[in-house]
Amino acid sequence: MFLQKEIMQNIFRAIVVFLIFIVTFGVLKAQDSNYNRINDINLILGKDSVEHISINSWSGYRIQVFSGSNRSEAMSEKSKISKTFPALNCYLVYVQPFFKIRVGDYLTRQEVYNDYATIKNLYPYSLIVNDQINYK
Repeated sequence: MFLQKEIMQNIFRAIVVFLIFIVTFGVLKAQDSNYNRINDINLILGKDSVEHISINSWSGYRIQVFSGSNRSEAMSEKSKISKTFPALNCYLVYVQPFFKIRVGDYLTRQEVYNDYATIKNLYPYSLIVNDQINYK
């Protein structure tokens, strides 16, 4: 009886070790697979590594100067703003049901304040908003 219990414990231990090995091997294989996919993408793109891919979209700030539900009014306002501030990029954003005009591409809130002070004089309802910006 004691010998049979010891054999069962050894079989149980062997099964547990085997399962741990299978799970570990599966995790390592999955990581290797993702690495191979990245290399395949690099080959398709003609890149040596992911580091060479430039991403120009960053999380940053813009100044929102207009928000309204009329598209033609938004387009007219965008044209006026572009003429008034030619150095700033001007963007028309639609967030249902509103058309919003946003200007500038700023990485930090501190960068926004000089332009914001000027714009606030002409557009008193303007605000600083978080947005995906184009940064070079």
